[in-house]
Amino acid sequence: MAGKGILLGAKFLSSSFPLLGGFFLILVSLFLRISLLLAQEELFERYDPNTEITLQGKIVEIWVVPKRPVIIGVKKQEKIYQVVLAPKWFIIENHIEIDYQDEVVIKGAKFFTPDGNLLILAKTLENLRTKKRYLLRDEFLKPFWRRGPPQLRPTKDHIP
Repeated sequence: MAGKGILLGAKFLSSSFPLLGGFFLILVSLFLRISLLLAQEELFERYDPNTEITLQGKIVEIWVVPKRPVIIGVKKQEKIYQVVLAPKWFIIENHIEIDYQDEVVIKGAKFFTPDGNLLILAKTLENLRTKKRYLLRDEFLKPFWRRGPPQLRPTKDHIP
């Protein structure tokens, strides 16, 4: 019924006030899109220390998708695990070096998506080729990238 009410309301608004009805539909659409994006962002932040594992293997896949965290495929024996790292801007800003065939050690939590796929949410990434270790989450298991891109983060100059 709620869905019908919204459709009827939008139809009424668009027939009585064409500009207002269109504006209303745009607002509803924008609200729904933002809600979905935020829900998807929050999915990748649900780090459960009870499911924490250590995974060592070779990077065989790297996915860089706009507005999504970078995901790498790590092959251990014959299985490929999808590991969620961080947004591309965070990886660039922190000089995180990864490449195909790099041997890595990931410490992360198992996470099942709503459609049942297994992901590993990375807390640390160690690249054995470069001998560098990167922290992706703080002591409270919150992603460091939630602090925002560098231009959005306060610096010493901006703190009153």
